[in-house]
Amino acid sequence: ETRAAWRRLVPFFRSSRKKTILLAVVSVVAGVVEAALLALVAVVATALSRGESAVTADLVVGELHADVPVMLGIGVGLALFRAGAQIVLAYLPASMSAQAMADLRRELFDAFTLGAWSVKASERDGQFQSLMNAHITSTAQAVITVASGVTAVIMFGTLLASAFVLSLPAAVVLTAASVILFLALRPLARRLRRHAKALSAENIEYSKGVQEVVLMAEETQVFGASQSYRDAFYALVAEVRIP
Repeated sequence: ETRAAWRRLVPFFRSSRKKTILLAVVSVVAGVVEAALLALVAVVATALSRGESAVTADLVVGELHADVPVMLGIGVGLALFRAGAQIVLAYLPASMSAQAMADLRRELFDAFTLGAWSVKASERDGQFQSLMNAHITSTAQAVITVASGVTAVIMFGTLLASAFVLSLPAAVVLTAASVILFLALRPLARRLRRHAKALSAENIEYSKGVQEVVLMAEETQVFGASQSYRDAFYALVAEVRIP
């Protein structure tokens, strides 16, 4: 199911290949900087507790020996750089999502307007509107989720590799804890996918119901809305509401 979902989402990244590569590069750099910052904080904290004036820190890419004030300045610089990288990592998925949304809306519009009349006539009222709005929005959100997930995986891998360089026992504990957490969350992820699929179908039915309300406005104005008519619409609302 995961591979199938990935194959469905891959086409939406084709128009953002450069941004995808940039996202991976920035994620690696951000992971290395974060690992160096954590190591620096630990060393400076230990030095301050012991009253030392100079320390030697292993910053993943190499050792650095300097006074505590200099180390604090380097730490502030690393923190600012990490914050800047985080802004870039937030902007790139949003930009990729917006591009995917625009591309998909154009493709759907062209497919509908250039399609045969038999296809257009078979569309129920509200279905095309739902596809052009709610479903494309969900797809755009999925692009953000996947891009953010790729960023998280790359950064985690970078931090894990840095942990092996800095401390083998800590890296082994971190790896074991991550594997246990991943296995524990898999059933929840499968259940979430099932609910998302059901909600997508229910939203389509709800959109159709809303469109039918608009089309039936003249009849309900003349004859009034019966209780069964109201109950049918309330049922659609309830289906979408159910957690």
